[in-house]
Amino acid sequence: MKVLILGLGINGGGRAASLYFARRDAYEVRVSDVSPRSYFGNVPKELEDLGVKCFFEDKDPKENIRWADLVIKNPAVPTSLPQLSLAKRIANDFSFLFSSPEIKKTKLIAVTGT
Repeated sequence: MKVLILGLGINGGGRAASLYFARRDAYEVRVSDVSPRSYFGNVPKELEDLGVKCFFEDKDPKENIRWADLVIKNPAVPTSLPQLSLAKRIANDFSFLFSSPEIKKTKLIAVTGT
């Protein structure tokens, strides 16, 4: 399955989602973000070492969205982004995790609120 992480983000969610998919043989992973590569420190190299293709300063991600079978959308990416209409399937990292068969192997502790 081809997975696009749309928005690497600054809080680690995009990194964690990228690592989750990249460490499994069934997934080919790309990351797209509008920020420059330098904004993310060593994270791009870490991901690329696992075979993730990274696209930075990607102001028009439509080609990456068309490529993907699944788009994992960072919360900072607006749902009104016109290119999202090209996606075959959109999820966020949590919704994908909860719909995954692997959730049965995971112990969960949920903390809600701010």
